[in-house]
Amino acid sequence: KEYATNDNGNGNGNVLHPLPAFVVGAAAKALATVLTYPLQLAQVRLRQTKPTHIPPLFTPIRGGGDPSRTESHTNQTPPQTQPQIQPQPQTTAGILRELFRTRGFGAWYTGIHAKLLQTVLTAAFTFLTYEQILVVVRKVLRNRRRISPSRT
Repeated sequence: KEYATNDNGNGNGNVLHPLPAFVVGAAAKALATVLTYPLQLAQVRLRQTKPTHIPPLFTPIRGGGDPSRTESHTNQTPPQTQPQIQPQPQTTAGILRELFRTRGFGAWYTGIHAKLLQTVLTAAFTFLTYEQILVVVRKVLRNRRRISPSRT
């Protein structure tokens, strides 16, 4: 049975059946995600390591009170000593090198399972929907040509 196209003499041509459309969309997105995930991970970490000089607005009240209560930071003087922060790599390539050096190749793909589930399913359904809409549009256009009077 022909699974690649849905053209049974009805003029649809080069339109995938639903199952192959779903599989092709999923496979393409899975490959793209696997290839680009380390860069996305490094960029997220790069954004997380950027220093911010804005103090938090609320801090827990010191003393024997309820730890869930907070007080405003506006009337307090900032602490005199800043914690020592080790310098972090400041480039995407630097973060990838550091991850590889400290935790190996697998660190580049930490958390990819959730990303694959999200992106692959979304792309597969998008590609499937596109192909099915294409079939409907072609049928409408073909029927419209048959109905319209020919001009001679």
